[in-house]
Amino acid sequence: MPPSSAPLPSAAAQRRALIRHYKDNPPPMGVYAVRCDVAQLVCVKASMNLPGAFNRDRFQLRMGGHPDRRLQQAWRAHGEAALRFEVLDTLKRRADATDAEHRADLAALLALWQEELAA
Repeated sequence: MPPSSAPLPSAAAQRRALIRHYKDNPPPMGVYAVRCDVAQLVCVKASMNLPGAFNRDRFQLRMGGHPDRRLQQAWRAHGEAALRFEVLDTLKRRADATDAEHRADLAALLALWQEELAA
């Protein structure tokens, strides 16, 4: 096998590249719902990190320690298959906005969805 002409990047260079990629590609933020049709339950929430929020909610439900007791009760009564996680709306990150401004935008969007779904 012929030797490669370009040297392999060092571990530190790979780490810097991964950090840059993470900072340049923030996770999607928005409003999501957790629904249980059997229990006729809809929980509407907002997050700056939608995939992380889904993961956190599922973990808390599996461990039996979710802060929303109605949702935990539905999980126990009907099982994981009865709950649906769905993204209702997303917000684009603005380069000129701070995290506080993004959170305020999310709170306003959350209020609109809660009013629409009467959750």
